[in-house]
Amino acid sequence: MWVLSKLCHRGLFWGYIKVMTKDIAHKSKPSKPTFGFEDKRLHAFLHEYELINLDKFGIFTKPIPSFVPALLAWIFFLVFPLILLIDWKSRPVEIVGDDIVRLYLPIFFAAIIFGMNQRFLIVKLFFRRKIKSYIGANLLLIIFIIGLRELILNILLQSPNGSLYSIYIKGEAGYRLGTIILSIVAFLLFTLIICLLNISFRVSANHTRFAYWVRQKQNEILQSDLAFLKMQLSPHFLFNTLNNIAALMDIDVKKAQNGILQISSLLRTILYETKDDMISLKSEVMILEKYIELEKLRFGSNVNCQIEVSLENDQIEIVPLLLMPLVENAVKHGVHPIHPSKIFIRIEEKNRHLLCRVENSMFPRKNSPGNVGGIGLSNMQKRLDCFYPNRYKYKIAREGEMYFSSLEIDLS
Repeated sequence: MWVLSKLCHRGLFWGYIKVMTKDIAHKSKPSKPTFGFEDKRLHAFLHEYELINLDKFGIFTKPIPSFVPALLAWIFFLVFPLILLIDWKSRPVEIVGDDIVRLYLPIFFAAIIFGMNQRFLIVKLFFRRKIKSYIGANLLLIIFIIGLRELILNILLQSPNGSLYSIYIKGEAGYRLGTIILSIVAFLLFTLIICLLNISFRVSANHTRFAYWVRQKQNEILQSDLAFLKMQLSPHFLFNTLNNIAALMDIDVKKAQNGILQISSLLRTILYETKDDMISLKSEVMILEKYIELEKLRFGSNVNCQIEVSLENDQIEIVPLLLMPLVENAVKHGVHPIHPSKIFIRIEEKNRHLLCRVENSMFPRKNSPGNVGGIGLSNMQKRLDCFYPNRYKYKIAREGEMYFSSLEIDLS
């Protein structure tokens, strides 16, 4: 008990126990979605080697029920003494009632100490830093068990051999005192071992539950973040296309009417094709082509916009509207209302490896309202980090008056 007290006062347990005993149920979801998960402690905790390997087995996707270790312990306690009674020479074994009681009596007392610590003392006292109360409660428990043992051996069984009372009555003076002290010290050490095992078991169980809780919360936050990004995509895209229609109204009303029909068709496609978490490459390319046609209607012959598509398997699924920000950015910075402009888009898929390369002329817009934000590209990178971590390469470069952006994704 003294060793346990010193360990506790030196704070070896409290860094972890403080996290374990905190009322995490009152934590609310973040009001603003975040993608960083910047708490390095939780990151390391979630991605430690053992947890990653355990996740490969379906039976370990949830914490082991708390009754399972207790059930296994009770099976061991009940079966192990019987194994000790087996005569491996195949001779018959005679077992009387007193032998069974004496055999299971220490196990019964150990179970009392273990159960009391596991259910009440550790949770109510130790985890709340009431160390003196915890030690005192165990000492009282030891006194109670010693008294109960003496009662069972001397009164109920009327077989006092081995009891402290029989040692005190029958033994010599020096022998009596030494044996009694040694028995009590041995019982104290036995209780200390049980307490340390209890603490280790409880902390380990809380560790597993906390890991599962954090993984669940991280998944919930990720899903809310993705929903937040998905809600941003449609308003952002609609904002850009409505700007196109507004510009057409000043140039050609008939073109503006055609543009309204095209944007209606485009938005209908987006509405029905992107309602799921994933869409086919064919649908993604179709949306891009409709958007490019709408832009051509706006700028006319002033812009040379070409798209080249080569898909080995156009049914491979991809995150909806993932490539749209690259094209929008090319139109935003690569098209000039007066000067000739050029946009070239190449989309290629081979062996589940997707490449989207966009080349456009560069006309930086300074102090332009349309230049505010940059939501599209920012969202694209966040979605890439969520859906394709360590499986994509995004590069940008500028050579003279041309701007290049390239996105490679491993879809396997």
